[in-house]
Amino acid sequence: MTREFETAATRFGASLALGVAAVATVALVAGTGSLLRGLVGVAGAVLVGRSANLLDGESNQRRAIGSVGVVVGSALLVGAVVVADTASGLVALAGLAVMATALDATGGLDEDTGRELFRAILDSGVVLAGFVALAAAVATGLVAAVAQGVLFAGETLLAQNSFVLLLSVQLGVLLVVLLLARALPRYDEWLPDAWLPEQRAVLDQLATELWEVPRWVWLALGGQVVLVGTDWAPPLVERLLGLLSVFGEAIRFLLRSGVLHIPLALLVTLLAGTVLADYVRHAVVVWAGDEPPETLANAGGGLVVGAVVGLLTAIPPLVALVVSGFHPESSAATLSAAFGLGATTLGTVVAALVAVLTTVGTALWLSETSYVPATAGGFAIGSGLLFVAALAGTVSGVPAFLTFVGVAAALLVWDLGENAVGLGHQLGVEAETRRGEVVHATGSLLAVGVGVVVALVAMYGLGPLSVPSGGRAALALALALVSLVAFVVAIERGDGNDGEDSRRGADGVAEGQE
Repeated sequence: MTREFETAATRFGASLALGVAAVATVALVAGTGSLLRGLVGVAGAVLVGRSANLLDGESNQRRAIGSVGVVVGSALLVGAVVVADTASGLVALAGLAVMATALDATGGLDEDTGRELFRAILDSGVVLAGFVALAAAVATGLVAAVAQGVLFAGETLLAQNSFVLLLSVQLGVLLVVLLLARALPRYDEWLPDAWLPEQRAVLDQLATELWEVPRWVWLALGGQVVLVGTDWAPPLVERLLGLLSVFGEAIRFLLRSGVLHIPLALLVTLLAGTVLADYVRHAVVVWAGDEPPETLANAGGGLVVGAVVGLLTAIPPLVALVVSGFHPESSAATLSAAFGLGATTLGTVVAALVAVLTTVGTALWLSETSYVPATAGGFAIGSGLLFVAALAGTVSGVPAFLTFVGVAAALLVWDLGENAVGLGHQLGVEAETRRGEVVHATGSLLAVGVGVVVALVAMYGLGPLSVPSGGRAALALALALVSLVAFVVAIERGDGNDGEDSRRGADGVAEGQE
């Protein structure tokens, strides 16, 4: 029985290409004096790439773990970039290069990967946006202000004259019967045995839709609203209550003590909360779609990160410690002061998810054009980004030696990745190809090593003899490009023979497996 070959890269070759990209990135970023940022960025990029492979739908547990990995990895990757200095561009380019390489090394950078990443990032992003809104509401005092506003409104209302209090009771009763018509069907659905048929019939009689309210009720309430603003109507009501003697005092007590208003307010809150909860339930159902467990698993990253950040930023000493490390004029300090550390942190995570999704979408678009090979697109894009990052190192204070190494590593990533994908197409990812890939990697490493040595000799040997010190960086860069382009040409010339040998070996292995 023949086994259908996989289309992904061989595991050893893909891991080797990813390792080269990661080491080169850490070296380049460390050359700017920010080793920790390099380690954090690489860790985040690799975590995103590795976690994307778990978003395959085989199980919701794997999908949830992958979602957490994508969110945390995106936060680490972007967190290494947000420091505002000249090295940020290098960190971003190199980190994205590692991420593209990791995506192709793990499961292949294709439409399926992009679709699963989009779903996980969208579902987690929606959850995180809700956490951001809640954290900002708490930090800005909105929740406390609403509660104080309600109490103040109640105290102000009870301090009004009897006419206003009587009108508010009528409006409260009208609001109750209107909300009852909306809430009763929800209670029947959620609590079918909550009451007896006789009780349900009475509630049906009380419940009224807006268009069923008689016109005389609207006229009576409208007339009272107009009269309550006059100078003579409220005193007239007080006079009438005084004429009623004991009954008038009883009515005045009921209106001013809150005996009527507080139960009405609680009832309105309960019914309004029921209606609002039903709207929220419908929104959640629409968000969950046809497969709620899968959607919840995709949102696992947002739920876990949002809950952890929310709990940590609720500890005042920890918040004070973190905020004290911000520069007073930085955007992080400004946003934290305005919206709180929790909302600022979670908002940054949402921005990180958008950045990763944009990068992956751009990579997928490029992989469908003639600029990027149809196979090994992630390795090609990662190689290109790492190449540009190495060149960007010349303006970020990276030593020339590390710049040459970065450019050489970019070519190695492409060569090793393409070779791994080619073998994966021909032999499958489970085939034993380690010995051949080690030989291939050794030859490529020696070739780029010669290019680096030539560039270094030219810079430190010939450069000082003929070029002023101000132009040595440009000369070194030019020589590095010349030597490495020559290496690419040499590889292209050797592709014909190597490819023929590989095809012969693949055919032999395939025949043996059959």
